[in-house]
Amino acid sequence: ETGREAPVVLLPSRRSIFDYFAYSFVFYTNGLIPPHVAVREQRRLNVFKPFIRRSGAFFVRPRIADNLMYERTLRQYVRKLVKEGYWLEFFIEGSRSRSGKLQTPRDEMLSMVVGAVATGAAPDAWLVPCSVTYERIVEGTLFDRERMGAESGVQRVSVGHILNRARDIGSRFGKLYMQFGEPLSLRSYLESQGVSIPVESDAAVPQIVVRRLGY
Repeated sequence: ETGREAPVVLLPSRRSIFDYFAYSFVFYTNGLIPPHVAVREQRRLNVFKPFIRRSGAFFVRPRIADNLMYERTLRQYVRKLVKEGYWLEFFIEGSRSRSGKLQTPRDEMLSMVVGAVATGAAPDAWLVPCSVTYERIVEGTLFDRERMGAESGVQRVSVGHILNRARDIGSRFGKLYMQFGEPLSLRSYLESQGVSIPVESDAAVPQIVVRRLGY
């Protein structure tokens, strides 16, 4: 019902690499619009990138702010998606949580969605906090190795590792539980923070407003 009024932006906490597929699968099987998912660029996935793109994902560099032209291009792309009513999904923490606890939110993608609504590209967008909790995650052994001092254990999940675990995720890894929080109207939030919509062409939403929203 929320998605009838404005595009939905899922803001999941991130626990496992399977988070990418869980939301799209549940949405698709329940007749909802599968979201466009922001996926971090990884060389190990080069062979599968065409398939991943066709499933609704778009790749984002780890350090967006390092290249001004790239940041502006990505911002315009996100603006176009929001303007045309596509549903979005991005992990507000950026990387996966090793401990299961929430990490500090990141501002880059969130500020792009905020900018799209603030400048009038879309009348509103609904921000939906959500999470998938696993009885046992696929990367559990890698997380354990990292805690014991292995270098970059979290980032070295190979495609073969995923496929080998995917075939028995139902039996060996137990169940997963998906939860959604109350949708938040982005327009209402901005107005409550004193932001006049649409903002002037040479103005921007204060960064403190975006950061407060992230938290």
